[in-house]
Amino acid sequence: MAPALVLTDFLLLIISTLSLVLLVKSLRNSKSKGKYPPSPPALPIIGHIHLLKSELPTSFATLARKYGPLMQIRFGAAKFVVVSDAKSAQEILRTFDTDFASKFQPVPLVTISMKTVLSLMLVMVLIGGS
Repeated sequence: MAPALVLTDFLLLIISTLSLVLLVKSLRNSKSKGKYPPSPPALPIIGHIHLLKSELPTSFATLARKYGPLMQIRFGAAKFVVVSDAKSAQEILRTFDTDFASKFQPVPLVTISMKTVLSLMLVMVLIGGS
């Protein structure tokens, strides 16, 4: 087998593999773009934390002017959808009312763990309490 033929086959294999990878990525991106609301550019680890100032409503209002009343924000690995328009929020809550109703689970105001109870008992023993 001639060396030129081997090199041609190798280059053809590389080009076809790269084309296939790019095609799969573009198809995957085109499907996912339609699902989620627009999002500002994020940093790799912290997400959109760098865009928020101490006054959170002001920061969201600034972002809403640029990206619309419905946008996706990422804090670390957690993704959130921010709704900054009352009409949109009402529509979302009306459409997905059963989903939101089933998510809420009341948490007791004071949560005492076994470690806390044992620590209190140890303190009482040390100070001579009964």
